[in-house]
Amino acid sequence: MVSLFTRLANHLCSPQGGPLGHLLTLRMARANAPLNTWTLDLLDLRPTDRVLEIGCGPGHAIRQAARLASEGHVAGLDHSPAMLRQAQTRNAAAIREERVDLRLFDVSQPLPYNDGAFDKIYAVQMLYFLPGPLPVLRDLRRVLAPGGLLAMTARAPETLAQSRFAQTGVYKLLREPQIKALFQNAGFESVRIERAQFERGPAICALGTL
Repeated sequence: MVSLFTRLANHLCSPQGGPLGHLLTLRMARANAPLNTWTLDLLDLRPTDRVLEIGCGPGHAIRQAARLASEGHVAGLDHSPAMLRQAQTRNAAAIREERVDLRLFDVSQPLPYNDGAFDKIYAVQMLYFLPGPLPVLRDLRRVLAPGGLLAMTARAPETLAQSRFAQTGVYKLLREPQIKALFQNAGFESVRIERAQFERGPAICALGTL
């Protein structure tokens, strides 16, 4: 029998619709809001930047990114139809203006973009869910323009390791040296890991440039 924590962890990995899914999505969005803002601050988005979010969820960070990259373009991918519908509703005006493009997509597949298509790429609370981190990171590097920046934010690994969610097998636990090595093996340069303290505990952001 699947435990409650496994069911919840699976939902966090692949959010579904329905009353329970809606409630968990609201809680997840509130918890991730400060991480979104911190990540976008670290990216230092410019008005003309071309930006991609992996795992865009309900689209809150997409909306922030579109405001900052006001003369550029923002794209988002998510493998959950329920999340994509929320993101599309939340960013409907920017989609109509063709400043935002949101797609249903599984990042275990090759990304549907040309080489060097983006100046900045980010993901929040996706790192521990990547099905195969190294191939995904290599493909993210492919679609990043020279001089571009990738930022991947998640709860600090030592905090997550104490969570009952981490015992379900849904999360891929990675320590900071492992994360840094993955970025370097994928071809990123000047790899660094930033830390910040939040109400729900510390978080890390791994950053790599081309």
